[in-house]
Amino acid sequence: MVALLLAAGAVGTAPEDHAAGRRRTSSPSEPAPASLTATCRFADHEHRIVIVVTGVGLALREVRFTVAGGCRITVAEAPGGLQDLQPGAILRIGYRTAGDDRVAEAIDVLPKAGSEGRR
Repeated sequence: MVALLLAAGAVGTAPEDHAAGRRRTSSPSEPAPASLTATCRFADHEHRIVIVVTGVGLALREVRFTVAGGCRITVAEAPGGLQDLQPGAILRIGYRTAGDDRVAEAIDVLPKAGSEGRR
């Protein structure tokens, strides 16, 4: 009976991609744009790679992104660059998937908690 209840609960739900922080669509040929807010752990400016740390349930997970050539980077709503992606920065990343890769198309460097409005 428990097996039937477990199976019934799984029917009709799309699996979640917890590492990416999004729900998968039923069409893998056209993945939906996704976004993730996480903490920058490492940025390789030369190879255009960013690795972030995000919370997944009670665990932490690293997620790797390739930064697209035309990626829009903003810092405090002003244009920025790869040099602004420093460890510890809070990032909101808009990305698409290409095979097994995540390609960042927009990155916003967000203010750290409590830093707005300080005098």
